[in-house]
Amino acid sequence: MRFVVILFLVIFSAPAGADVGMGDAAAAALAAEAARDDAASLAALERAAEGGDVDAQFRLGALHLESGPRQNFSEAMRWFRRASDQGDAVAAYNIGVLYLQGNGVDPNDEAAAEWFFLAWARGSVDARYNLAQMCARGRGVACDRRDPINWLIEAAERGHLGAQRDLGRRYYEGDGVARDGVKARKWLGEAASRDDAHALNALGVMMAAGDGGARDSRAACAIFEKAAKQGLDAAQYNYGNCLFSGTMGRKDALGAVDWFRRAAEQGFAQAQFNLGVAYRNGDGVARDERLALTWIEEAAKRGHEPAKEYLRGSSASPPR
Repeated sequence: MRFVVILFLVIFSAPAGADVGMGDAAAAALAAEAARDDAASLAALERAAEGGDVDAQFRLGALHLESGPRQNFSEAMRWFRRASDQGDAVAAYNIGVLYLQGNGVDPNDEAAAEWFFLAWARGSVDARYNLAQMCARGRGVACDRRDPINWLIEAAERGHLGAQRDLGRRYYEGDGVARDGVKARKWLGEAASRDDAHALNALGVMMAAGDGGARDSRAACAIFEKAAKQGLDAAQYNYGNCLFSGTMGRKDALGAVDWFRRAAEQGFAQAQFNLGVAYRNGDGVARDERLALTWIEEAAKRGHEPAKEYLRGSSASPPR
């Protein structure tokens, strides 16, 4: 019995989650302070912060988030509060993140939500995105079932990458909203235009299937390649399928095996099975029964049904 490489496309390799973390402005400030990294500049920053300079207060809070000897979440919280008291939106957002993650304070979803609402009122699109995610998960936010979608739309329309990606996923899966391939493709396209690997991969799947727009398998494979080169396992698997099937113009089993291997080494079950089958059949690689069995067993451990079927058959009688 000759098992064959399974060619189907995977859209989302893992569930989308909230992108919580320090605001972009904080990250930039932290990098600037870390680059200076001398006692004189730190003393000057502290004097300015104590004197009421909101930018200095914010940057000092950001500096205390840095990993290393200066890290002090309680001090970060104190300075972010000082900056927030003067109306800084990103400081309020970062306080929400500290409460959400339980850094410097006990974890408190309700308090995190209050700070995110304040940050959103001041214009933080990151805060709106986090509120949408918290609402969808029933974490600390009083909301109705339409709020996550509405809030994601608000954030996506203002250019939030995570919101664009998640909104596309929700329209694709019909998660909290009626399934709509056109809208899914629109929002995934927005995120993909910014080289987001998950969005690129998902858009490629939709293009390959003609879902929500024109079908274009070659263009889909080019998109998979971009995402695969960023290290996304599902895209590596999908691009391997493109090469194996000859969608790019001719079959390239050697190249396919290389991409299957990259995804397999990240624990991607479908790629592990395909790599095992390639070793079993000598397709793009020297035939090796031991390696074939090793990879197929790895796929089976992750619940891959064709791998389990293969192992059941091989235990009854050796493949021919």
